[in-house]
Amino acid sequence: FSDYSEALLSSLNRRQAAVVKRLQREGIKDLYYLTRNEIAWDKDSMVEGVHPNDIGMVQQAGAVCRKLHHIDRKSREMNLKGR
Repeated sequence: FSDYSEALLSSLNRRQAAVVKRLQREGIKDLYYLTRNEIAWDKDSMVEGVHPNDIGMVQQAGAVCRKLHHIDRKSREMNLKGR
C-alpha cells in the first residue's frame, strides 16, 4: 500500500468502527464489524490498494465465515443458558 492509501483506509476504518460501536451502544442488536486485521489483506490481496482481487475476495470470504461461526457459537451458547 502507498502511505496515502494506508492512511486513508485507516481513517475510514476507524470511522466505521466508531459508528458501529455507537449504534451498538444505542441498542442496535446483531450488528457486527469485521476489521481489516480479521480479513488480513496485504498488498497481494488488492488491485490498487483499495479493492480486493481474487486473493483478497477469498481472504474476505474466509474472514466472514469465521465471524459467522463465532456469532453462531455465541448464539447457541446463549440459547442453551436460557433454557
